[in-house]
Amino acid sequence: LDDYALCDLAESPPAFGWESPDAQGRTAADRKNDRRQAELQGESREEALRREKASAPLFGGFYDALVAAVVRPPRFEYDPRLLGPSSFSFGGRRYHRHDIIIENERGLRLHGSHWRSCDEERCPCVVFGHANSASRAQACHYLSLVLGLGCSLFAFDCAGSGLSDGAFVTLGYREARDVRCVLEWLSKRKDVSALALWGQSMGAAAALYYQGFAAQESGVWPSLSCVVLDSPYSDFTELAAHVASERKAVFGGFSLPKFVLDLLLASLDASVDARAGLRPTQHLSPVKHAPHCDAPALFVRARRDPLIAQEHVESLAKKYKGPRTLALVEGSHSSPRDVDARRFVARFLARHLPLPPIAKRPPSATAERHLQCAPWSRVRTEFATPSPKSRSRSMPPQPSSLDSSPASPR
Repeated sequence: LDDYALCDLAESPPAFGWESPDAQGRTAADRKNDRRQAELQGESREEALRREKASAPLFGGFYDALVAAVVRPPRFEYDPRLLGPSSFSFGGRRYHRHDIIIENERGLRLHGSHWRSCDEERCPCVVFGHANSASRAQACHYLSLVLGLGCSLFAFDCAGSGLSDGAFVTLGYREARDVRCVLEWLSKRKDVSALALWGQSMGAAAALYYQGFAAQESGVWPSLSCVVLDSPYSDFTELAAHVASERKAVFGGFSLPKFVLDLLLASLDASVDARAGLRPTQHLSPVKHAPHCDAPALFVRARRDPLIAQEHVESLAKKYKGPRTLALVEGSHSSPRDVDARRFVARFLARHLPLPPIAKRPPSATAERHLQCAPWSRVRTEFATPSPKSRSRSMPPQPSSLDSSPASPR
């Protein structure tokens, strides 16, 4: 059955792609909903076009990019078969992927997947939070790492991303509430002994917001054994200033004056508030929540990251309340991490999670061989690395296919 599933994926590769927004940061689904609402309200097509023209941005591409980055980046749409076979053997053990739907606090359906061993014994669960233009498919890069530790992995599409409901994303602010719903669901399972969060970009910010909300609000907020924070931003205003200074070509080779940036951000606040009920300069600041975060944290920053500056990650780490470690790794903002970074993350998780006995985990040699490929991939020799040709037959979703960068669609 495993061979049949892999051959089926190889012969009919799952489709995927990004749905890019227009100049106003709106997707085809957004425009369709707008037209439907206009018809219900008795608005003529000519009136709707005049209203859209009047709401067009005045500051050009940089302003459009800022609005889209907050509430409507390119949406990653995919065939669920991109997640791989729903049942496979790894290290002599059988694993299943269970696809579920969880409803969040706003009544939106969140599509998630839980990879776990068939024996259903208690083990820690690592919850993966994806980047703002990605989906739960991004977690497939690290599935072998997590299963190799004897843990289960849960990944889901945040509201407004992937296959889940919702029209907007909020750079982790409301996604933290989605994380809460997922953690509540997992904490009620008898086969989950502990919980950890692993977030990349927006997912990392959501992990910070989650801990901040849990410390300041009442209600049920499941505790975390540790968190992996890969490329989190510290504050939206600082992020916008950094991006503006790094992309001088947009402004004719000159740095953007501070008063112009302030005008852009004020306009951005109004635009995002009108569309999503959120003011980025007031709400999007993970660094304000860092003093309330106490779970052991691993901060990760890529050397070639053009978005997240080193000093921004360091400022987050300095204000973080709990134990923290800062790691500098190879790669860019949203690229899959290399084998050395994955080993470092594995050691961090092993240090803070109550892992099952070694006898109940996949052999360490098998886990090591599969660090950079899917657990269902065929790796025939102990020290051999699968060739690109064989890897394409056994694992259709190549690492570059799951890259969350909007510039990567093919």
